[in-house]
Amino acid sequence: MLLWCRANTARPQVFACGMSVLPPTTLMDMSEDEQRVIADALCNPLNPGVAVSLCSTCQSLRGLMHAQLQQLRERHSASLALCAHLGTSCEAVLGSSRLNWRFNALGPPECHVVGMLFLSKALSSLKDLHLDGNPLTDEGMGTLTAGLVPGAMPALVSLVCIDTQLGDPAAADLGRAIAHRGLPALTSLNLNQNQIGDSGVQALAAGLRGIALDTLMLDANLIGDRGLRLLVSEAASLTALKHLSLSANQVTDHGLRALAEMGRDAMPALELIWLDENQIEDAGLRQLASALAEGSVLPQLEDIYLEGNPASDAAKEALKSALDS
Repeated sequence: MLLWCRANTARPQVFACGMSVLPPTTLMDMSEDEQRVIADALCNPLNPGVAVSLCSTCQSLRGLMHAQLQQLRERHSASLALCAHLGTSCEAVLGSSRLNWRFNALGPPECHVVGMLFLSKALSSLKDLHLDGNPLTDEGMGTLTAGLVPGAMPALVSLVCIDTQLGDPAAADLGRAIAHRGLPALTSLNLNQNQIGDSGVQALAAGLRGIALDTLMLDANLIGDRGLRLLVSEAASLTALKHLSLSANQVTDHGLRALAEMGRDAMPALELIWLDENQIEDAGLRQLASALAEGSVLPQLEDIYLEGNPASDAAKEALKSALDS
């Protein structure tokens, strides 16, 4: 769209920006609140040139944006340092739909800058973000999620944080951010190989209402029977879930019974469950097999993976037969 800006000459000039202003008007005719909306939209830490160039021509905007320009300089400097740390450039990051920032020693200080980029909507076109193998910690995730305000990351569909030193506080922060529409398009969340326990799972699942998450991966965490029961208790948040992975946790028969008892309308889209390397025995498998055979739970379930559990081969086969019936 076109935005009219009255410059220092009598003749108005036209500048392109990402704002839709109907009907066209001059900046000087707008209210201060309207001008501030435009000023905020121009301040992209990855690409400060638009704001600087426009302000150099438009007196009204230059005066209004004095504080924002100072902040923009500081944020751009921080963005440059982050990109240098990552071995990339602001230009390469700007407009990316996929960022692979795996194993880059991103700790809490760097997370503070990434959170700032979220908050300033500099990464609004991003669809896939991989942060695997970084020491984010609970502190770093807290600063990342602080930037996930509504409208900051509207396109992100996949977030991968494998082996990033996250515990229950990080899961709770992420759940709250999602609940407040911080990641409205999210469909896949991978938090494998962290230290998330039962309370973290509950807080995370409670925040998933309102998004169509279809893949949740929580392998190699600290989730036990209580965690699985709490996850099932939030099944209303997981109506679109197709893939649930809880391998290498601490689930026993008591937790598995939560799946057998949850009712047909809970997690109605679930197709695949991974429960390898837990502590599930015959009793839990038989109860779940009976519920599946009766058609009282998980109507779309295609397979459940159970390698590395102490259950007998016969009990596993009985479960497979119930799935096939």
